[in-house]
Amino acid sequence: MIIDVHRTGLLSIGDRAKVMHYTIIAVSDSVEIGEDSQIAESSSIRDSDHGMALGAPMRDQLLSAPVTIGSDVWVGRGVCVTRGSAVGDGAVIGANSVVRGVIPARSVAVGAPAVVKRARS
Repeated sequence: MIIDVHRTGLLSIGDRAKVMHYTIIAVSDSVEIGEDSQIAESSSIRDSDHGMALGAPMRDQLLSAPVTIGSDVWVGRGVCVTRGSAVGDGAVIGANSVVRGVIPARSVAVGAPAVVKRARS
């Protein structure tokens, strides 16, 4: 696992949360992972990326927004969670999905971008 928290970043990982091998968590603003959540191997959780405007190097065009992963969430293998995303409590994100935006609580989402397919019962 690689954890990269910049000087002004805040990382919060809840009790009993599990983050597996080869996962990258990069924090410029804030990343919060709730209690009892599971992050499977080879996932990427990043609260920032960069712009692509001409006239300045892309590395200097930092864009960031908080990422929140609720409690009792299962993030499958190889999932990418992008800046500004929020995954509600009890949600399941299928393997190799890309989370962009909000995934409601107790839902199952898959794909790139991740789309809700059903509610958990």
